[in-house]
Amino acid sequence: VIIFGAMKHSVEKLAKELCSHGIKAESIHGNKSHGQRQNSLRTFKSGNARVLVATDVAARGIHVDNVSHVINYDLPNTFEDYVHRIGRTGRGTMRGEALTVVPKH
Repeated sequence: VIIFGAMKHSVEKLAKELCSHGIKAESIHGNKSHGQRQNSLRTFKSGNARVLVATDVAARGIHVDNVSHVINYDLPNTFEDYVHRIGRTGRGTMRGEALTVVPKH
């Protein structure tokens, strides 16, 4: 599962919250160095983390096989960002689900 959030600090907080509930999660955002982002991605790709929580820095240019779900925890800023986010699942002949959380105000 990849969960997309809007801000670096909320992405990091959500990843830590998931871990505190026994869900192995990694985060990718702009406050991490390139090496830290690569390590998080490697951990997720290897299956040692079930969830990757990311800002839009991860929406483009990464490929991870067998992502079953993409969750838009925060709404993307543009339609193009939305398309890049949900394109992380259902790649090739695989099926995937994309969910978007829309807060009621």
